[in-house]
Amino acid sequence: ATYAPCATAEIISLGARIRIWQISNNGSSIAVQCKRITTANSSPGFDDDNSQNLKSQFASARRIIAVGDVHGGSKSFLRCLRSAGVADERGDWCGGDTVLVQVGDVLDRGVDEAGCVETLLRLRHQSRKSGGNVVVLLGNHEILNAEQDFRYAASGQFSHWKVAGGIVEKLLDVMKGKRARLFQRGCGPMAMFLSSCPVVVQIGDSVFCHGGLTPATLSHGFQQLNDDTSAWLQGRRDDKPRILEPVDSERHEASPLWQRAYGMMRIANSDLARLDRMLDAVGASKMIIGHTPQPMGVNGVETRAGNQVWRVDVGLAEQRGRIECLELLQTGGVTESLTVLGEGGCDDALYRLRMNWHAPRKQGEMELGPPGLCSV
Repeated sequence: ATYAPCATAEIISLGARIRIWQISNNGSSIAVQCKRITTANSSPGFDDDNSQNLKSQFASARRIIAVGDVHGGSKSFLRCLRSAGVADERGDWCGGDTVLVQVGDVLDRGVDEAGCVETLLRLRHQSRKSGGNVVVLLGNHEILNAEQDFRYAASGQFSHWKVAGGIVEKLLDVMKGKRARLFQRGCGPMAMFLSSCPVVVQIGDSVFCHGGLTPATLSHGFQQLNDDTSAWLQGRRDDKPRILEPVDSERHEASPLWQRAYGMMRIANSDLARLDRMLDAVGASKMIIGHTPQPMGVNGVETRAGNQVWRVDVGLAEQRGRIECLELLQTGGVTESLTVLGEGGCDDALYRLRMNWHAPRKQGEMELGPPGLCSV
């Protein structure tokens, strides 16, 4: 067992719907009033009962579903999960040994963050019983909330974070106080949940992160980055890892949580060449990201070396975009098939790569396509 360093006598739940035992680093119970976190059976993604050791790499997964930013859009999120065949009509897990990767930004903007978190916690618990897994990555909005920055939370959102027992204060400043306790590093139930979420994870030949890999991400190391971030959220480390800042003041490069270079309509050739080097360094050929909304739906860009970056943020919170996600089928850690899944059916991922070859560009600007199709 481990102990939370902060005391709170009241048990706080999310939306008065999430059972307190679900908010933990491995799906086991939290007895907040005793300031004690009791760990039960180990689960995929964690080493035994030591929550400090997040698993950053998985050798392979038969089937992976990558879902983009949710931002409190619980209804669209559930529709997306159902279209991917990992959640049934009741919202329970039906994906078998599928690994669901949500690439961060569950929080802020939308009106039902609590419902989204509840769904992820429930599915993570259920999936691990059937040989699957749910991996929730950290996005920049999770870090903002851990820093008590609630600027992007919808004003009506505070009513969704209630005290167990149905006591709901109507004053906004009171509700902000409740939210602040939920996200307080070291003891807040939401902060402790976030400490179980990695910044980056690699499954076979595919790397998943919120904004995109950076050279600092590689030099830091996936495992070290995840461990340092988890320690900061758990209150075992006072200083925030510099790599989580929007821009590293020393390296002058964007954080992997804030990086937008790989989510833009036109990606600079230099950025694609850098991506080739980074993926080669970790033995990967694909990167899956969110962070930057894609009006055309899930799509990808291929580099000259044949590596790919897939963008899966389809704007689920707004419910104006497409309800889509990306399916990856692997054999021995090698991705053999990619398909875009949506409510309207499936779409060959190859077509979604070609969409970017014909994207509009300014006169005189080079746009990288497959060999032989690069033009001025």
